[in-house]
Amino acid sequence: MKTAWLLLLLGTPALAQVPTYRDVVYKRVDTTTLRLDVYRPDSARHRPPYPAVVWLHGGGWREGTKRNPRPVELLADGIAVVSVQYRLSGVAPFPAQILDAKDAVKFIRQRAADYGLDATRIGAWGSSAGGHLAALLGTAGDEPGFDRHCQLRGVSSRVRAVLDECGPTDFVRHLALLRQRAPGEDWDGPASIYFQYFGGPPAQRKRLLRRANPLRYVSADDPPFLILHGERDGVVPLENSQWLDAALRRAGVPSTLIVQPGIKHDVRKALSLEAIREFFRKNLLTPPPDAPPDEPIR
Repeated sequence: MKTAWLLLLLGTPALAQVPTYRDVVYKRVDTTTLRLDVYRPDSARHRPPYPAVVWLHGGGWREGTKRNPRPVELLADGIAVVSVQYRLSGVAPFPAQILDAKDAVKFIRQRAADYGLDATRIGAWGSSAGGHLAALLGTAGDEPGFDRHCQLRGVSSRVRAVLDECGPTDFVRHLALLRQRAPGEDWDGPASIYFQYFGGPPAQRKRLLRRANPLRYVSADDPPFLILHGERDGVVPLENSQWLDAALRRAGVPSTLIVQPGIKHDVRKALSLEAIREFFRKNLLTPPPDAPPDEPIR
């Protein structure tokens, strides 16, 4: 086990040897069973209960898996990682994906003691399509328009910190930019990821697009955000992160936008790793704001 943790600290994947609860069923809907993996820090170095970061993979909402979560370096800081499988657009269109993400947060919060986690300290991290879902978790926490459709009732879906890597934040303006910059692409046809995500031509579903916008739900009680984006991203234009960062700041929400120079739609974790780790250490390795003054920090 010591070898596994040394490999992690050196940046070499060793997840197969990390203490893990694999393929935990957190939701069944129609004929689909959804699972998550819980990666726990080394108990010899960190004492439970552990704060946790929920990882939401990218893939245009139509592909991707919960394998190989990006936040593995957080384990060395005593932060658990929960990698979530959610329904892809070929199975169900929006809002299925955010409902699954919310049910995963609710499940972890409800069952935290079973996995040695702290129900009061849950964050979210996602990339691209997963970045959109993580941002929506942050701004639409406990939003009745979503949460009343979740399977788990009476449990909060709010998170304490969000890392959004290059996720769309305003689909109407986002698609307008794509149409302007790549006019030859069929953004409304059946092959488009947006057609599949929204269950039809996005140009005919603007009300649904607005419902999916993290920007729509920004309010003063949102959690702190760290936003990463490549300067030359042509898949999700940089403006998406600039819009979200500006809206959060106007609402008085702590937000940091890091633009990686020369990078396209492949945010380099290594370029911003220390900022990422510091962000989650600051926001998850402290007691929640409403905790009693004498509550120990674990």
